[in-house]
This record gives sequence, structure tokens and C-alpha cells, in this order.
Amino acid sequence: MYTSVSSREVIERVEHIRELHRQIRATSGQGRVAHSQHERKLKDFISNLRRTETHPTANMVRDLAEACSLTTDGAYRLFGYELDGIREFDLDLNGGRTHIKCAH
Repeated sequence: MYTSVSSREVIERVEHIRELHRQIRATSGQGRVAHSQHERKLKDFISNLRRTETHPTANMVRDLAEACSLTTDGAYRLFGYELDGIREFDLDLNGGRTHIKCAH
């Protein structure tokens, strides 16, 4: 469900992803603009995380997922959250009221 991850470790992970994205060369003008926006978003994210060292908001995780081309689950894992575990827990607690059962 949740494993504590230090902000330093999150920053290291995001910087690694940032380096991987830097290796991709933009071939068009539009691609270069997107690349610079991506770089700015990640730089701002890292800077904010260094300064605040707080748990991310849902918007921060969504923005990070978008900027790093991650799935929602992958973005939450960077911060120590396991969505599958949370889903199972939610099903146990709320399954009778909120879970829609599908016929497979």
C-alpha cells in the first residue's frame, strides 16, 4: 500500500527519467517546443520537491505522469504508493456499496 520514500530518492528517480528523456532527440520544431516544456516541468517539479519535501498532491502526480510519460500507477509508485494494494483494501472496505461487479 505505502512504503515511505524520501524526497531525495524521488528526486533521484525523476532525474533518471529526465536524463532518459534528454536522450530522445526532437526532430521537428513542435518536438523541440514540447521537449523544452517537458524539461521546464521536470525542473520545476524537482525544485519544488527539494524546497517543500512534502507528499505529492494528486495534481502533482498527474502532472509528473504526463511529463515523464508514466502510467498513473507508475507515477504513484515513485512516491511509494501501490495502487493495487489500495484497490484491494478499498474493495474489502467498500466493495458491497461501491464496487460494480462485471460478468466475465
